[in-house]
Amino acid sequence: MAPFCAVVRDITQWKKTEADLRQAKEAAEETSRQKSEFLARISHELRTPLNAIMGFSEIIKREMFGPLTVPAYKNYADDIHHSGHYLLALINDILDLSRIEAGRRDLQDEPVSILIAVEEVNHLLLMKAEEKKIDVRVDVPAALPKLMADKRALNQILINLMSNAIKFTAPGGDVAVKSQRTPTGSLTISVSDNGPGIPAHEMEQALGAFSRGSFATKKAIDGAGLGLPIVKGLMEVHGGTIAIHSEPGMGTEVIVTFPPGRVLDGPRGEVMAGPNVATESQRKLIAITG
Repeated sequence: MAPFCAVVRDITQWKKTEADLRQAKEAAEETSRQKSEFLARISHELRTPLNAIMGFSEIIKREMFGPLTVPAYKNYADDIHHSGHYLLALINDILDLSRIEAGRRDLQDEPVSILIAVEEVNHLLLMKAEEKKIDVRVDVPAALPKLMADKRALNQILINLMSNAIKFTAPGGDVAVKSQRTPTGSLTISVSDNGPGIPAHEMEQALGAFSRGSFATKKAIDGAGLGLPIVKGLMEVHGGTIAIHSEPGMGTEVIVTFPPGRVLDGPRGEVMAGPNVATESQRKLIAITG
């Protein structure tokens, strides 16, 4: 009789532990949801006055209502405008991250050319690279299949990865952007630099929100540590992954991988990428069955 009672006691304890774990998980999810909603609300509230600050500083900077009697005021207005841009970008990052964490980042899928997307972002960041005399090399085959993805999200992924590489690369350094198919049919995009690299003990925290590595802190490099977490979240929404390979003093390579189901190759790719070949309903059916 004693062994039977012990078994019953163990089962009761196991069920209680399971219930406690479930309750803790639900409480953690609710806390995360409330945090994300708070960030989304506060971000919206901050954007309105910030846009006004940027608008008025632009008016002052351009002396639209007449010349400034004190030249220094124009420099101050320029500083205000520049700081406003930085804060607005930070708020947008927080808003995007909160949407991703809350599961509210919906995708607007469409066939996207990796080469065109990389070239557009490269052109956008050209001035930053030229200021530091950094050579950005692009190795994306023109024959690479298109990707079924959210174009804005893909651009954001590339901007975050490429701007990070340029930011942490010393003047005169190199940044390389590559894309290729894998033997399993996936499609990868890698961005590598010859910057300071990331210590092994900081590798995991690099993907955490608001995490800044020792090099960024030591060198006072601007940024809130949201770039890689946003990339990670956007890749997960696409069913993909992100990996970081780095060694101190040897640079860093970040690789994002999109699953085979998002790669538009063969007959399926021809139909999906050709707007006049099939109706919208046919394209959606092929996307689902592909």
